[in-house]
Formats: sequence, C-alpha cells, structure tokens
Amino acid sequence: MTACILLITACLEARAAQQLCLRRLGLAPMSAAVDHIRVLRSRGLDWNLAVVDQFTGAESLQAVRALRQLDANLPLILVLDRDQDLPDQLNDAGIVLVRRPLDAQVLGSLVRALLASDGESRRLFGEQERARLTLESIADGVITLDGEGRVDYLNPAAEQVCGWDHDDALGLP
Repeated sequence: MTACILLITACLEARAAQQLCLRRLGLAPMSAAVDHIRVLRSRGLDWNLAVVDQFTGAESLQAVRALRQLDANLPLILVLDRDQDLPDQLNDAGIVLVRRPLDAQVLGSLVRALLASDGESRRLFGEQERARLTLESIADGVITLDGEGRVDYLNPAAEQVCGWDHDDALGLP
C-alpha cells in the first residue's frame, strides 16, 4: 500500500513543489486545510506522516495541535522560516524541524527516513534535527569537523564569516 502524506501548506507554490516531490517518490500526497483534517479522518482517510508548512508560528501551532489530537504518534515535519522561532509549545521529540527554503531532495530524504523508522529512531532523528536547528539559529559561527579533521557542518553564521557555502565547505580540511 502506498504511504499517504498529509500536506498542510499555506503557500500554493510550496504545496505544488512538495506534491510533485512526493509523487516522484511513489507516495500519495494529500493537501488539506487545518480545519478540514478532522473531516478527512471522519471519512476514513488516514495518513502516515504530515508536513506542516504555514506562514506563522501560530498557524503551525494550530496545525500541530489538531494533528496531535487525532494521532499523538504521527510523524511530523514542521517547516519554518530561517528567522522564525519555534513556539515553545512545539518542543516535541516527534517533530522534525526544517528551515525554508525546503529543498525537494531534503524533503524526500526526511519522508523516507521517517516512514522507514520506528518510534525510537524518529525520537533520535527529531533530537538531531532540533540540535541542527539550534546550531543554525545562533548568531555565532559554528563549524564541526569529522574524525579526520574535515568540515562536516557549517552553520549560516559561519558561512558568512568564512565566505563559504555549506555544500562547498563539506569535506574541506
């Protein structure tokens, strides 16, 4: 059976791009407004994962609360703007946080990982994503190195200080 992914996305362009990405993965995306998800569930429709991509933190919080009321264990991907703070009420280990712009390859990887993982793996993945989000949000430049002394992470502040793009810096000594 094909996994169904619920998209609660405010921006029509983003929704179309997300739907296309998910269809290419052989998944079945379903779009809905926050106030319609209860109706969908009452009609017997179900989903394996949800992507919440709203304009404001308040809208995101409303969507996450509605989804959690229906299924406390549903894996969620929450998309935030680079300068948008995470509402304290959304500090949930079952939520994977990503920043805009959401690349189709990143979305595909996240969806595949969440669908393939069990609850413990999702919890650990969520913690990892929260740590990554924290590093991306701080004003100080942070560069991490692997065991061989090569760059394996560069936050946006470090990109500005060094003049390197994250992808270009990966693997540099």
